[in-house]
Amino acid sequence: MPQRARRSAQPLGIMRRYLAFLLCTVALSCAAEPGGVTTPLAVGALIKEKGARQTIDSLWDTPQWITLIAGVSSGDQAWLKIAEEIWPGSDAGSASELRDAMAWALPKAPAKVLALAKRGEFWKDTCDGPPVDFPPQGSATYFKEALAAVGHVAESSLRATRDECLKKLKVASARAAANDA
Repeated sequence: MPQRARRSAQPLGIMRRYLAFLLCTVALSCAAEPGGVTTPLAVGALIKEKGARQTIDSLWDTPQWITLIAGVSSGDQAWLKIAEEIWPGSDAGSASELRDAMAWALPKAPAKVLALAKRGEFWKDTCDGPPVDFPPQGSATYFKEALAAVGHVAESSLRATRDECLKKLKVASARAAANDA
């Protein structure tokens, strides 16, 4: 009888080791997969390793892409840097979402966004408002908040960029109001 108990326990031991092996393999592969990245540091490392285009391909249409877009739209400096690094690999869809996210960041981090717009051709249209989707509060509220935030930017190095942005925001706001009417 003891021998029989040992035989039936042996397959359980093998199964437990096999299950532990599978769990470790899955955990390690998830950590190594691009879809597992959710921080600016991790996305930045992926861009350096695989390039901007492959990083977008890896993250596109995943929760991690949504995290990236939400991070950029928050105005967080680290995510804004990622937007700048990943932009060269963007295509029409990803470029549109990155532009929307940068425009959404404008009322939250106007000086940071204006600094990017000043030095990068990619973001020159940010002050025209989101090209596709406005934030949930709508276009009128977006433009009101963006105009107020940009108007408060006091850095002398951004004065000309701020003034140009305010002009664009006013034109875009009037256009959006006419379309909403």
